[in-house]
Amino acid sequence: MFLAVGYRRDEQPSKLTPFHEAFKLALKADARRPRHERRMAKARYAEIKAAGYGGGYTRVTDFVFLLKGRNAKNINDLRGPGQ
Repeated sequence: MFLAVGYRRDEQPSKLTPFHEAFKLALKADARRPRHERRMAKARYAEIKAAGYGGGYTRVTDFVFLLKGRNAKNINDLRGPGQ
């Protein structure tokens, strides 16, 4: 029997973590709006950038895809690298 060599890192919050609840609430609100009135990820990115988010746009779009239940092209685990 072979054991995998390595270690497990503890879960680390990402730069996007403080905004998770805001995204969930925004998606619920947008679900009730007509399709042409829904906010795109670009608008949400601008909102959280103004609120102090220091991460990148791709991380935001990947998270939105996860929340909507879709598969993004290269979704990585949003907790951080090495996990």
